[in-house]
Amino acid sequence: MNLSDFKRSTLMYAVLILMLIGLATFSVFPIFNAVTAKETTSQFNFESQEELNQRAQGYQLVLDREPENQTALRGLLEIRLKQGDLTAAVGPLETLANLNPDLTDYRLLLAQTKQQLEDYAGAKSIYQDLLNQYPGDIRILQGMINLLLPLDESQTAIDLIQKTLSQNQLTGDNLIGVQLLLGQVYALSDRFSEAIAVYDQMIAANQQDFRPLVAKAIVVRNQGDTETASNLFTQALSLAPTQYQEQIQALANLRISE
Repeated sequence: MNLSDFKRSTLMYAVLILMLIGLATFSVFPIFNAVTAKETTSQFNFESQEELNQRAQGYQLVLDREPENQTALRGLLEIRLKQGDLTAAVGPLETLANLNPDLTDYRLLLAQTKQQLEDYAGAKSIYQDLLNQYPGDIRILQGMINLLLPLDESQTAIDLIQKTLSQNQLTGDNLIGVQLLLGQVYALSDRFSEAIAVYDQMIAANQQDFRPLVAKAIVVRNQGDTETASNLFTQALSLAPTQYQEQIQALANLRISE
């Protein structure tokens, strides 16, 4: 996908923020994000690598005796993530995922880890299995889309979202989240009129919801229509709960060059 740095840093960031502030069901993995952002030194400097290695050896001794000891597996996983050693994190993470088939978080984190390690086929397989089991789950769908877009598979992403919308009885925040995701993918694929059409449909159907207003504002501003964008941000601020207004104002204040 030949997207500019501007679109990656501004449009993607902003629409994902919409999901984070607007959907209680959407979550990420803070410790994983900290590691992949290469901030482990500053965030975990209270433990030296030697101390972490000693703790890891202790957990490994337990696992040598009890391979399915989940306390030791979680402890070892946490240390490997703190160390930024994603390759070593795969083993305990796969075991935890197998031991807890009904917990999607372990499999989601495993898919993210494989993606970071450029095992795209492995990541895609996990996401697909999860989507077969939980076809309307916004977190899983977002994960798959985040995998597909950098692989130049935007049409596959769009088809997947449209299939989700047509085949699942989505309601409430889950429906809004999937619709926002469709608009996001259209916008990132330079299909701006289709993105705006999605947001206009959402605005008409949800006149008290600030999220599609902000999403549309981002798209039209990136096209150079700052006046319309400003009006949309103002409308969104008038509708948004107090706890979201600071984030929306920050998005409204972003300069087009950022």
